[in-house]
Amino acid sequence: MGDFDEPAGPGLGERFGALHRGLETMVPLPPAEQLVARGRRRRQTTRAVLAGLAVVATVGAGFLVAGPLRPGGPAVVHLADGSREPTHASPGAPAYAPPAGSVRQPVGATVPPGFLPEKGLVSTGASGPPPQCHSPNPPASNAEVIAARSVSEYDGAGILLLVYSDGPTAGRVLDGFRAEAASCADGTYDGFAWRKTIVELDFGGSAVKVTTRYTYRREGSLPPAVTEVVLRYGAALLVVRGVDPAAVDRGWQRLHDRLCVFARDCRPRGGRPAALPQLTAGGPAWAVVLATDSDGDPAKLGRAVAYASELGYRTSITSMDCDAGVREGLGLPARTPYRHVAVYFASRQEADAFTAAARQAPVATVEVRTYCTG
Repeated sequence: MGDFDEPAGPGLGERFGALHRGLETMVPLPPAEQLVARGRRRRQTTRAVLAGLAVVATVGAGFLVAGPLRPGGPAVVHLADGSREPTHASPGAPAYAPPAGSVRQPVGATVPPGFLPEKGLVSTGASGPPPQCHSPNPPASNAEVIAARSVSEYDGAGILLLVYSDGPTAGRVLDGFRAEAASCADGTYDGFAWRKTIVELDFGGSAVKVTTRYTYRREGSLPPAVTEVVLRYGAALLVVRGVDPAAVDRGWQRLHDRLCVFARDCRPRGGRPAALPQLTAGGPAWAVVLATDSDGDPAKLGRAVAYASELGYRTSITSMDCDAGVREGLGLPARTPYRHVAVYFASRQEADAFTAAARQAPVATVEVRTYCTG
């Protein structure tokens, strides 16, 4: 068939031209610029759809390789020998909740077994510093003791540790002890006469040394002089008492650093990194585990609290399941009532810096999520 404008079909060509002109009148064509813009938008839409499909494919592949995404990623355990072992939660596992009975002891509110060198007779029933004037009624503030522990013999001296509800209360008790000693610096009672020497000590906190020398006894020989040092560190009072002044001085000088746990302004010593200022429910942390009682020795935990305090860190004894991931990281069986003591850091680098400066190798360093924070 020839073209419409060929001589063989002039009539047909004229009729088609008239039809074409009629359609242009009824449906006007858009300008060329609009046609170009529409084509450009179609190409952009197509590219966006293809990019979205690529992202979905990438996430799907990552899911197959690494498992479902979860906050914090897999925990990593750093053992004392320097090796590392990752721990993984089961895919689709429910949100973690500590088992009933899991407890994190309040920091600085207890004196656990092992915190003091425990030689001789150990007691937890003391109510305050020893009276200075043989008064049958100790100061009323002594009734505010919330924790106490005493040991009858420590390198030639006896020690007593008293914990109060707060620092100002402990300060008032120390002031009362000092005032009572001054009020009866020279006195007599039940056939005895004595004279007291009171000396203020400067160790970075408040402390007083009282030495009582007996000058008269109605019957028998005179008892030896007694030296007492009472020092306050935060909400705690440490009393060291004995007949050997050198033993008393050794006692309080060796023990006062571990009282840092009872002070809210306790800070890391020796340039060590700062611990997490507070723990949050479900919050991430790097736990440097100092001790556990998995071998049946609870005194290890008290010694670990004391050790951390000497370094300038406040911590406490905690049920194992209060830190999600620590039981698995230490390889301990489930549903066992073990406890542990740890210092918590915001990053692995800080945890490693603490370990590098530690005098004692920790049990392990574990990435955890903390609970039991109330």
